[in-house]
Amino acid sequence: MNILIQSFDRDAEFACETVARLNASGHAAYVTYAQETSLGRHLLKILLAVEERYLRITRNAAAMPPPENFRADLIVDLTGERRSEDTAVLRVEINGHRNILDGLASVKTKTRHATVVAWLDDWPVARASPMISRQTFFVVNRDELYVGVQSLIMHTIARLGGGPLDALSIDRMPKVSTCFICAYVAHLTTALCRRLLQVFIGRRHRWPAWQTAWRFIEGPGIAETRRLDGTPFSVLPDDGQRFYADPFVLEHQGDTYIFVEEFPYATGKGVISMSKVGKDGCASVPRQVLEEQHHLSYPNVFKDKGEIFMVPESGAALEVVLYRAERFPDRWARHALLIAGHNINDATFMQRDGRLWMFATERFGKGSESDTMVVFSAPDLLGPWAPHKLNPILIDKAGSRPGGHIIEDDGRFFLPVQDGSEVYGGGLGLREIIVVDDDSVVLGPVEAIGTGSAWARRGIHTLNRTDHLEVVDTTWCD
Repeated sequence: MNILIQSFDRDAEFACETVARLNASGHAAYVTYAQETSLGRHLLKILLAVEERYLRITRNAAAMPPPENFRADLIVDLTGERRSEDTAVLRVEINGHRNILDGLASVKTKTRHATVVAWLDDWPVARASPMISRQTFFVVNRDELYVGVQSLIMHTIARLGGGPLDALSIDRMPKVSTCFICAYVAHLTTALCRRLLQVFIGRRHRWPAWQTAWRFIEGPGIAETRRLDGTPFSVLPDDGQRFYADPFVLEHQGDTYIFVEEFPYATGKGVISMSKVGKDGCASVPRQVLEEQHHLSYPNVFKDKGEIFMVPESGAALEVVLYRAERFPDRWARHALLIAGHNINDATFMQRDGRLWMFATERFGKGSESDTMVVFSAPDLLGPWAPHKLNPILIDKAGSRPGGHIIEDDGRFFLPVQDGSEVYGGGLGLREIIVVDDDSVVLGPVEAIGTGSAWARRGIHTLNRTDHLEVVDTTWCD
């Protein structure tokens, strides 16, 4: 597809990154620029430039004008001002604003929430809810939001290749009218005070950033009740110098093992550790079983064809690696490189119709690791693994990133998904996988897991279970 992007010159890097992603997907994309004329937006541009100078951030963008006689099949309008009589126009609205900079400003006045809607001519056809983190500087939120917009553009164009898109049923969003400068100053002051408080307290006390818990269980568990009720969980204790997170559980030869991310504060890098749960109800102190030069987490451990494998999260290395247990549970060898060149997070597998499917999130550029779902498939575990033609599948901070093994319930399959609506690690839900094949991926709504007396925390982040042991983790503490 021939695609022309129209952008303001201040967003040149963002536009060029979008062009690069489109071209990598087989399109022929180019960009033209317009000058910004609004005084208010010029002031916002100056504010962003001041932050970039303070943070020593440099921006690079190359000219990518269309060749002569180029005829676009689609115009992607990032200015909010383009109209065309003979070419389809794709534009976006952020919190009701057609101009991206106005939408960006609204993020600060809307407690970090951003709802992005893609419009094809006069019809809304796609929606995204990118994750906007709690950052001190506005420029960081700008990058997160822009990548979310970029992914929504990719998401919409991927579906255009399959034919006309159905219009969404949405209500027109009211524009946020709160004073941006007032909101910016209030946010910056709060963020700096919070940072000073963290430094002050951190010198005297370090509370666990994450906690892992487990319980023996018979019968219905969290996946069935959708609540943290029943038998109380026991905390997997740490020594205050590290935390344990992302628990996976495996039963082997009559014994039960919990695999976790261990994060020593001294190194600032995750490794994979293992705790054995005895029949007396005691869990051993986790010991390290796998380390790499890069960060490891989410130790997805499972059995396949009589062998035991693990696929930990290693997005920092831009790879998805399959490890095989040479001597279970403490000796693991790199067995196969499944995917290279992608920042894939929390790869989770299911088998359907004779094919293996991988659900994960992918980080693009300076965007979030937790809001953009991608799907890959392969004939078997060793691959070759191919991306789904509709990637990215969705951009949703409340229901994209996997949080445990896929759960089968009476022929239905549910993917645990992390809810980052308010904060990363703030909750977990289950999302039914209704359709997954070469042509489409259809997921049901997120069914949130409610709080309960079994785990007196405000939310969980991971859920896994065997026949007799259930494990969770949380970032919330008493």
